[in-house]
Amino acid sequence: MSWSDFYRRRNATLAALDWSARHPGQPLPLADLPEVAAGFPTRAEVVRALHCRWLLLLAPRVELALDEAARHPDADRVSVVATAWRRLARRERALRQALDVHEPLEGEALRTAFAAEHRLLALAAGLAEPDEPDEEIARIGARFLTLLRAAPAEQPRRRTTVGALLRRLVSID
Repeated sequence: MSWSDFYRRRNATLAALDWSARHPGQPLPLADLPEVAAGFPTRAEVVRALHCRWLLLLAPRVELALDEAARHPDADRVSVVATAWRRLARRERALRQALDVHEPLEGEALRTAFAAEHRLLALAAGLAEPDEPDEEIARIGARFLTLLRAAPAEQPRRRTTVGALLRRLVSID
């Protein structure tokens, strides 16, 4: 890929995200978006590029969240991974909405891309082991993602009062 190809595809991806932000819940009309069509010949390829962007953002956030959780013995890996996914979905709303709209539409063409996300979630949350078959790990991750989407969003943390901080300090051995 040449630099001009790279920039054309990057601009096409950004144009697709911009359109998705202005038209939430609607599939990309490739014929009406010449800048997107210039970078990608099919809608499935645009969505694959968007999903690649999503995974590039998600993987390090999950890793950092798990690293932080490792410092707290009572941390629940499932909750940590769910929180990381939700925070990214909230931060990258247009990207996540575009993926969610196109997943059922593109189906088979994107199965491999979405299976990678499902495997990442299942393994990071500790719901599957790396030596299990990839299809099983992806199935578990897909179910986890379905539950994650259906569950209410995380509750905002209450501000810690001085009294609560003092109680914590007193209880430390």
